[in-house]
Amino acid sequence: MSSDPFVANPNGALNGGIVVAIADQGPGVLARRTSGPDHIGVTAALHIQYHQPVFAPFSVTVNRLPGGRRVQYYEIWFEDAQRGRVASAHATLVVTPVPALREIDDGPDAVPGVSDERNSEE
Repeated sequence: MSSDPFVANPNGALNGGIVVAIADQGPGVLARRTSGPDHIGVTAALHIQYHQPVFAPFSVTVNRLPGGRRVQYYEIWFEDAQRGRVASAHATLVVTPVPALREIDDGPDAVPGVSDERNSEE
């Protein structure tokens, strides 16, 4: 990945919050692809270790570890061409059905589950 869309620290390294966000996103995408269109992976735990500052360009690898269908485990690592692995993360995701989307046709100000007495007929 290049550094263009990311905010760098004063030393030129990628901000650690951006690194952990990428580490969180990768397993979620992989869980969605491997669990079917009606399920989603929800992060239950995420642990990251920064071995060295992460400078762009870098690569991210996500590997699914042995686990079940409902609880999945992932290893994520960041590498750059000069120094190899610069950060490692482990994630646990719980796979759950995607909540059904329901249509609400009570107007733009409607709050789901709250009745509006102004619209009730007497």
